Amino acid sequence: MDAVAGRTGLTIAVVAIGIGVAVNSMLGPQCAMLPELFGNRHRYLGVAMARELSAVLAGGLAGVLGASLMAWTDGNWIVLGLYMATLAAITTASTFLVPETRGRDLLRTEDAIRLSTTEKDSAYEAEAAVVPGSGGADETSRPAPA
Repeated sequence: MDAVAGRTGLTIAVVAIGIGVAVNSMLGPQCAMLPELFGNRHRYLGVAMARELSAVLAGGLAGVLGASLMAWTDGNWIVLGLYMATLAAITTASTFLVPETRGRDLLRTEDAIRLSTTEKDSAYEAEAAVVPGSGGADETSRPAPA
């Protein structure tokens, strides 16, 4: 009975720390990043669809798939660990595919994926103004905007 109580306490602690630290440390950057990806015409729909679809696909199905994996492998937790590692790898890889939104005008109607060359030039100049001596604002070092 004591072994079960010890595991119950450990389980509660792991879940509390996982939700309290890991999930909340993920939500902070998401709340800042997701609105910047969408233009002001599609921002609410884009953020809502991204959050809700990911909740269904990653959150809802993960438990069912994890339980199925455990049942199919007679309780082998290594398969479940490989599944979680695969999900983490997909998340990590996707962060490299998200476009940079630094210096982006959030009042524009275009999504971040469709940045215009004018916006890229203005973001480049804004960055050069922040970093003195970077040579970024030197008009001879890059072609003039069309």
